[in-house]
Amino acid sequence: MGFIHFLLELTSFIHVFLSNAISAMILTSGNGNTINYNFHCFQDYNTICKNYKESLNILISSYNDRNLLLKNVNFEIFVDNLSDNGISQKKHVVNLDSHFQKISSKDRYPNYMKMEKMLKMNKDTIDIIMVYDNFENKQDVLNRLEFSLFDMMDDNFIQVLSGINAYDDGHYYGDIDDETPKEPLISQLNRFVLDNDFTKAVFRKIIKITNDQLLDNLFFNEEAISNPVKEPTVPWNNTLFFKEDDNTQVSNSNNSLTGHYDRIISFGDIHGDFRKLVKVLTAAKLINERKDWIAKNTALVQVGDLIDRGNDSKKILNLMIKLRKQAPSYGSDVFLLLGNHETMNIGGRYDYITLTDLFSYGSIPLREKQFSLHERYGYLIRKEMNATMVVGDTLFVHAGLMSYHLDDMTLEDINKHFHNVLMYSCTHPSELSDDDMYAQPVFVDKYFDDGGPTWTRTLFDGPENKICEDLSKTLKITKTNRMVVGHTVQRDGQIHTRCNNQLYFIDVGMSMAYQNTLAYLEFKKDEKEIWAKYD
Repeated sequence: MGFIHFLLELTSFIHVFLSNAISAMILTSGNGNTINYNFHCFQDYNTICKNYKESLNILISSYNDRNLLLKNVNFEIFVDNLSDNGISQKKHVVNLDSHFQKISSKDRYPNYMKMEKMLKMNKDTIDIIMVYDNFENKQDVLNRLEFSLFDMMDDNFIQVLSGINAYDDGHYYGDIDDETPKEPLISQLNRFVLDNDFTKAVFRKIIKITNDQLLDNLFFNEEAISNPVKEPTVPWNNTLFFKEDDNTQVSNSNNSLTGHYDRIISFGDIHGDFRKLVKVLTAAKLINERKDWIAKNTALVQVGDLIDRGNDSKKILNLMIKLRKQAPSYGSDVFLLLGNHETMNIGGRYDYITLTDLFSYGSIPLREKQFSLHERYGYLIRKEMNATMVVGDTLFVHAGLMSYHLDDMTLEDINKHFHNVLMYSCTHPSELSDDDMYAQPVFVDKYFDDGGPTWTRTLFDGPENKICEDLSKTLKITKTNRMVVGHTVQRDGQIHTRCNNQLYFIDVGMSMAYQNTLAYLEFKKDEKEIWAKYD
C-alpha cells in the first residue's frame, strides 16, 4: 500500500505542476481504443474529490496498459453524497446509464437534473455515468477506506469495463445456435468480479434472464466451480461387500446377481463434470481413449443427477446418448435414471446451473427448447430415463424407494407416471410466474416432492431399525435383494451400506463441484461378488 501512496503523491505533484484543473482526460490503450471521461465534483468533502481525481488518473492509465478494451468507452464521473440521495449506506458507488437510470433497478438517480446540466459529452455517446460517494455521512467508513479508495474504484471499473466488453462481444449472439463459437463470450468470465449490477444487466440481455435471484445463483455457481476441490488421494481400498455362497440368505428374486450380464457397473451423481464422467467410465473399462463403448455383456446403471453444478451438461448428455446407442452392439446396455436435478430442470428450477454451462446452449429460452420433448436432450430426460429399475437382483433408484411408494403403483407404473408428468410439463417454464412454476406436478406431485423417489433422504437419515424394516418390505414387493441409491453425498468419499449390505449409498461427490473423488460399484457374475472400486 506504501507504493500506491507514493504513486498518488507523485501524481498529485505532477498534476499541480502541470495544471490546476483537469476536467477531462483521454487515455489511449495499446490497441487504439480510448477511455474518455469527464470528472465532476458535485459535492466535495474533506478534499475527497482530489483523491478521486488522482486515483482515476493512475487507475485508467493502468487499465489501458492491459490492452483489453474492445471499443472506445465514455464515462461521466461524479462525486456526490449518496446517503442524501437515498442510496444504501453499504454502497459507495452507483452506476447509471446515459439517462441517469440505475443499472440495477432503472430508477432515476434523485439528483439527475442538476447532474444533467453538467454533462460535457453528448448523452448518446455516454456508456456509463458513475457516481462515487463523498463519505460525508460515513466518516468511520472513510477512515477504513483511506488505504483502499483506489482499490474500491479499480474494482468498479474492472466490472464495468468487462461488462461493456462482454456486451460488445454478445451483440452477435442474438441468434445463437450449436454452431456459434462461445469462447469469446465465455472468456470474459475470467475478467468479472461477478457480484456487480452492471455485469448482471449485461447478462440479463445476453442470456435473456429477468429473474434476479436466478442470476445471482448463476454467478454463485460459476464462482464455486471456478475454485474446485483438489482431487484427493483416496485412502480407501477396493472393498468386497457381498459374495454369494451356500450360506447366503434365501433370495427374494428369481434373477441371478447380474441377470444375463457378466458385469453390472453403477455409479452416482456426476453433476456436470465431464472429465470425471470420462474418468470413471475409463476406470470401469467401459470406454476406450476415443470415448467409445468397449465393454462386452455389461450393464451400466447411472443413478441420476448427470447435470447441474458443473459446466458440462451438454457434453455429458451427448456422450451418454452415444454410449446408449453403441452398447447393444456389445451385448451391453446403458441405463440412465432420473435424479432430482433432471426433474428440476424440466420444471424450470435453474438454481444450480453455471453461467458457462448456460452459455453452451446460448440462453435460457434456447436451453429450454433443447430440453423440450421432441429435442435430443428433452426426449432423453422426459421419455427414456426411468425413475427406478431392476437389473439382475438389484433395485436401483436415485434417492430411495419406500414401501409406501408401492402402495398404489408397481415399478412399471411409477416409471410411466414419471414419463407422463415430464412429457406434459411446460416447454418454457421460465415464462411462468414463480407461483405457477412451483404449482406444476413436477414439483407438487407426491412422487416428485421431497418424499419421492428422486428426493427422499429418509433411507440415509432414518433410524436403522425402521429403515431396514421398510427396506425389507420394498425388496420383497419388488422381488429384489438389495437397493442402490445416489443423491446423498457420502462426505468421506467412501461407498457405505446399511441393513447388512442390502442398502448401498454410492454418491461420493465425484464432481469437482463437490469432493472430486471417484468410486463405483461392480457386480461380477462369475465370482458372484459386489465390489466398491476406488481406482
